[in-house]
Amino acid sequence: MQFDEFTDGADDLDLYLFFCADGTTGSCVQIGQSGSFTSNEEIDVVTPSEGLYVAAVHGFETDQVAGGPGANYSLFTWSVGLNDAVGNLSVAAPSTVANGDRVDLQLQWSGLDPGSRYLGAISHTTPSGLYDATIVNVVTP
Repeated sequence: MQFDEFTDGADDLDLYLFFCADGTTGSCVQIGQSGSFTSNEEIDVVTPSEGLYVAAVHGFETDQVAGGPGANYSLFTWSVGLNDAVGNLSVAAPSTVANGDRVDLQLQWSGLDPGSRYLGAISHTTPSGLYDATIVNVVTP
């Protein structure tokens, strides 16, 4: 993830993600990209395969800082496992839903440090196992 407030100016940085199946950069294939009109970019990989991943940041448009075009930025990465419940998120939701139902979920966090960014996931399961996950991005005041 990239965020506008973590670049040094008016930059448009895009994000690309590659998976290298045999562990070398010669075998990489692009599996994701995020290219909005700003530097707010996000690529989520739910249940990634084991192996080498390469994230590339492309300066689509950068400003003139420190004598020339370029950008200083921070790139954020998180890894969330399927069974990483650490007890700081509670979810109030129906225990079952039918295909096509729309429901509201009540989410509440506790014990998070102020002025920080967190990433979590809410898993959706069926009797056959994991169906999908919703990524939750939290910024504490």
